[in-house]
Amino acid sequence: MPSETGKENAASTAATDSNRQPAANDASTIAAIRVRTPLAPDQVAAKAQEASRRGRLPGFERGGDGGLFSVVAFASPFDRRLVIRADAAEGGTLLGFALVLKPLMPLVFLVVGITTIWPGVWITESMLESYFPGSWIARYTWWWYVPLSTLPLPWAGWSMWTKSAREALASAEETIAAIAKETGGTIER
Repeated sequence: MPSETGKENAASTAATDSNRQPAANDASTIAAIRVRTPLAPDQVAAKAQEASRRGRLPGFERGGDGGLFSVVAFASPFDRRLVIRADAAEGGTLLGFALVLKPLMPLVFLVVGITTIWPGVWITESMLESYFPGSWIARYTWWWYVPLSTLPLPWAGWSMWTKSAREALASAEETIAAIAKETGGTIER
């Protein structure tokens, strides 16, 4: 009987996994969401700013990134900004959304990854020379050190990117729900 239960659990897990949104399409997923609110665009921005002051919409910036306003979509390590734009609609405003990458952390990852490799060769070479004086391994350290230290960087970067994309998508969806609540709007997908 336990095998039946295990099969049922595996089937329900597979069904749940197929319902999840993949991380790669975070921009299109967010762009497809709209919030219809009875308020005018200025009133929406004022309500969002008030919610930000009370700690419910972190990182509020009026007119941020070319939209009506923007807020932070938290993700580790690559945060994004959720840009909210307003379009006039019958009886109120239709809010649209876009996720924009904050460029600082990807640049830091790239610079740190590139600038730390060659000093690591020197440090490792001097350590090997002190442990194994005159050995061939200390003279040709860069032959094996550079490939070992650079080959994992693309995988590490990709892993960090996909993890932060999933987290930013979840954060953006929570923020959109908060914006709908604050403005008395309804979410349309």
